[in-house]
Amino acid sequence: MKKLVMAACILLLCSCRNGQAAHPIPDLTDPSRPNYVGLVLGLTYDPTAEVEGYPDIEYKDTQSYGLAIGRKFGNIRVDLSYSEQDTKNYDYAGLVDASNNMLTINGYYTYPFQKQFGVYGMVGLGGSKFEQSTELGDYHDYAPVTKIGLGATYLLLESFEVDTGYVYIKVYNAEINDTELSYEAHAFGCMLRYLF
Repeated sequence: MKKLVMAACILLLCSCRNGQAAHPIPDLTDPSRPNYVGLVLGLTYDPTAEVEGYPDIEYKDTQSYGLAIGRKFGNIRVDLSYSEQDTKNYDYAGLVDASNNMLTINGYYTYPFQKQFGVYGMVGLGGSKFEQSTELGDYHDYAPVTKIGLGATYLLLESFEVDTGYVYIKVYNAEINDTELSYEAHAFGCMLRYLF
């Protein structure tokens, strides 16, 4: 009986090894699926506008969301992303709503600790449509925006990856109602990517 159990264990171990050889563990840097589309969800924390000649405006924390499309080149990936941040029901000198809609090109470098897990750094550059609604009317301006961030990435399945991390966002010199302001925020969130 003992010999039979040992033979069954050896057979099971061999079949598991053969299965692993037929289906290797997916790799973050696998070149067979270089393209991706991503869904971005997060929380924007401590959004603040520095207004020329006035006290800083501190908005309420809010959700952020967006979409991305990109391509991987080994440890490097590049994407084009669109994201929105809206904050509402904030009463400061008649301010009602504010929104920051961004279109950016982002570059990432991933350092893999294992085949399925790694950490990354990112930078982004693009444009923002910054809007404010006040009792006097609605105003918007287009201004440059930068992003810089850190996080971790994990390959969930062969065709799905997820990022979790932090991004610092800065909008430069938007002119709202003849007043210049700069906007900054801290974003914490995740991106779920489908690889193809």
